[in-house]
Order: sequence, then C-alpha cells, then structure tokens
Amino acid sequence: MDIQSGVNGNLVSAYDALYVAGSALLILLVVASDIRHKNVFRRAKVDYNDVRRPSMWFIAVLSWITLGISFCLLLGNQIGQLPPHAICLTQAILIYSSPTFCAFSAVAFLLQVHLSMSRPRYCSLSTLHQLTLYVIAFLVPLGIFLEALVLGLVHPSWVQRDPTGMYCNFSLEKQKKITGGFILCGLIAVLVLEVMISLSYLRAAQASQKASQALVHALEIKIEDYRRQSISGRVLARILGFTLCVLIAMSCSLIQYLPYNAGINFGTVNIVQATLPCCAALIFGTQKDIWKVWS
Repeated sequence: MDIQSGVNGNLVSAYDALYVAGSALLILLVVASDIRHKNVFRRAKVDYNDVRRPSMWFIAVLSWITLGISFCLLLGNQIGQLPPHAICLTQAILIYSSPTFCAFSAVAFLLQVHLSMSRPRYCSLSTLHQLTLYVIAFLVPLGIFLEALVLGLVHPSWVQRDPTGMYCNFSLEKQKKITGGFILCGLIAVLVLEVMISLSYLRAAQASQKASQALVHALEIKIEDYRRQSISGRVLARILGFTLCVLIAMSCSLIQYLPYNAGINFGTVNIVQATLPCCAALIFGTQKDIWKVWS
C-alpha cells in the first residue's frame, strides 16, 4: 500500500539535500583522515602531538556514511509512481539496521576512548578489548539487518513507501518499536560514557601536567586542541555537540513509538533526523589536523 496524499515536495527535497550533503562531507572526512595518517608516517621524525585516530573512530564515521546513503536510496522515486520493489526492500532493511549501527558504533568508540584514558599514552588495547569493541559495534546492527531481511523476503507486501514519501519501510509497527528500543539503549549508553569521559576530562584539567598527560592524550583521539593547563572551549563544544546529537536521535527514536494518527508531522521529524549526518561531519571533521590536509 502506498499513500501519497500528504507528501510535501519541499520537505522531500530538503530531506534529500541534507542526507546527500552529510554523506559527502563524511566521505571527504575519511579521505582527509587517511591522507593525514599517511603524511604523518612518511615523516622521518614523528610528531607525537599528531592525532592517532583509533579503529572505532573510523567505524563510527562509516556508520554515519552508511546511514546517509541508506536514507538516500529512494532518491528520484519518492513522489509519484511506486519505486522498484528491490530498491524499496533494500532501503527498508538498511534504515532499520543503520541507525542501530550508528548508536552502537558510538558506544564502541566512546568506550575505546574511556579505556584508553586509563592507559599510558601510546599503550594499545589488548586483542580481547579490541574484539569486544567490534562485537559491540556490529552485533546488534547485524541482528537487526538479518531480521529485516527475513521479514522483507517472507512478507514482501509489508514493504512500502512511507506516507511522507521520503523512504521505504515496513508497515509492521512492531519492527519500528524493536529498532527504536535498541537505538534508545545504545544512546543511553552513549550518554553515560559521555558523562564519564567529561568527568575524567575535568579531573585531568585540574591535575598537574605530568599526571594528566595520558588522560588528555586519550581524549585527543576525539578532540585534539586541548590546552594542557586549562579547559578548552573547543573540547567542551565538541562534547556538548555530540551530546546534543544523541538527545536529538533519542527524541526521534521515541517518536517511532507513536502512530501516524498521533498528530505529529513526521515529515518535519525526518528533516530533523536528516541533519544528524551533517552534525556528525561537523563534530568529527573540524579538528585542526583535518583542516591542515586541505590547506
């Protein structure tokens, strides 16, 4: 079943533009990070103030790229004639799994930051810790992906274009609630880790330079421009921005529990959610070493 009576073409265009822009910026961010990484290790003398981004940083950015591309798959088929079923099914599967990928990759990334803060400056995490982080990042999203794949193949009639016309999903409300519940769990864990990292950061800022050096450097994988003797406004801005994105995502996840007759403009909600990849690009991509790549 396809409902097109309430489609707002302007909202659809804004939705597409935000996701395309966010995905493009994040891809450029990965390219810039790779260039920066190669330039650092080509030097005869390594500057140990350079930012070393851990594997979970790249996984987190990859998750946002996946989300942005997933929500753009219906581009050109959002208004009018029904889209090809294969495209609609693919998008329906991905839009249920990619948000959980974003949530749990963020958990893994922040957990890696938190674990690194308790270690010497260049001491790597153990293989077990690394494996655990990958399990956290991929296990739930993979489970959601497989569940959605089975549902879509067994019940093809459940796959439909959303009433807003912006993307394809499943008509089964239970699927939305399951996905929303997992996203909420992941985002709550993100908030807890953000608080723990922020408290450690503040303690490090108040400690002596020697005692706080290892903690501060661990935070540099996320925020590099920390002034060792004072609290950097850029650091706090990144932490607050990251937390704000989490709160927005949590609000959008909670709205998934509401029916379409609840009086909510879901098109506007989708626009708000579409800003998140751009926000992620802004938070991850405004570090000084990234800007040096393009200068």
